[in-house]
Amino acid sequence: MLKKDKEIYYIIGITILAIVVIVFFIIPNINKIINISESISENEARLEELQQSGQNKQETLEHYNIVKENLPQLRELIPNAGEELAFITDLEGLATKNNIQQKINISIDEGASKINNLSLLPFQLVLDGNYYSLLSYLRDLEISQYYLNIEIIQINKTTSSLSPLNSEENNIIDTSNNVHAVLTGVSYWQ
Repeated sequence: MLKKDKEIYYIIGITILAIVVIVFFIIPNINKIINISESISENEARLEELQQSGQNKQETLEHYNIVKENLPQLRELIPNAGEELAFITDLEGLATKNNIQQKINISIDEGASKINNLSLLPFQLVLDGNYYSLLSYLRDLEISQYYLNIEIIQINKTTSSLSPLNSEENNIIDTSNNVHAVLTGVSYWQ
């Protein structure tokens, strides 16, 4: 039996040794490997974010350099102070062209706000007319030579009624598409 007992002790010893190796060496190393793997994944994500940020900064710098080169040409597009009468005349021309009744309120202030050496001229346009004429007026206003920033647009439908177009003829027009609009904004001047 001694030989069998030796074999049993030998098997028990190897089993205990295997359990000790697993518990004290393999399991802690597996945990370390998992932690290192997570750390590598986090660092990869951080590096990718930094790379993307660097690319965005580079693109922004390239766009800035393009705009910087064209800045003198862009400044030429902004009207000079003192040309406000031409601005008002052009607005009146747009209203006439599009069959819109217009009232212009401009706030000329000696201590006007300035942004990057540009003066801001606050204005309000009160418009009355057909909805489609108003859309045409807005399109023409957008493509005008003036740099305008419309901050508020209010459009209300006016009372609908049928009214004579021409008293000599019996033609009538439908005014159900008439609107009242108020545009508030600023224009930029040098």
